[in-house]
Amino acid sequence: VTLRANDSGNGMVTTYAPTGKRLVDVGSTVKGEGAVWTYAPTGKVLVGLGAINGNGGMSTYKSSGNPLVELGISGENNGMVRTFGSSGNPLVSLSSTVSDNGTVTTYGSSGKDLVELNSTVSGDGTVTTYASTGKELVELGAKDSGGGIEVYNKTGEAIVTLQADDYGNGEVGAWNRKGKGRVWDSQ
Repeated sequence: VTLRANDSGNGMVTTYAPTGKRLVDVGSTVKGEGAVWTYAPTGKVLVGLGAINGNGGMSTYKSSGNPLVELGISGENNGMVRTFGSSGNPLVSLSSTVSDNGTVTTYGSSGKDLVELNSTVSGDGTVTTYASTGKELVELGAKDSGGGIEVYNKTGEAIVTLQADDYGNGEVGAWNRKGKGRVWDSQ
């Protein structure tokens, strides 16, 4: 066990295995916030727990150093959970929007969005699916006049829409990739 000051002059306690490998650090970050780190025999951090910019957070890692799970604060200052795959790319993120609505995003092995459950600025639900390239393919959600679906081609152009019109009647639109097409209204 050692007692010392870290690079910023804050206190740190470190425990070691009989082999001399570091096992646990308890102390403070360079910003003066409390933290605990546990280590694998390889010297890589396995768990980090502490304050991050005045808020609680925790991260777990594989023995290779790649992240497994993060739990903490989102960019919108709300709670966030993110899981990672074996290569360290994000797989799933649970967070919130700037208007305090929940959001869930799944990612492909390349790290690009695959499916997003989200909300509009007015708080209505949306589901968006993406190709492995990151291009939006389908959006399903609430519109001002009711539910709606938009389908996009591989270049990102809307080619099919299905929604309610301003009077609550069904409306279907189909377009070619140049934007020429037709809208069919219910009779």
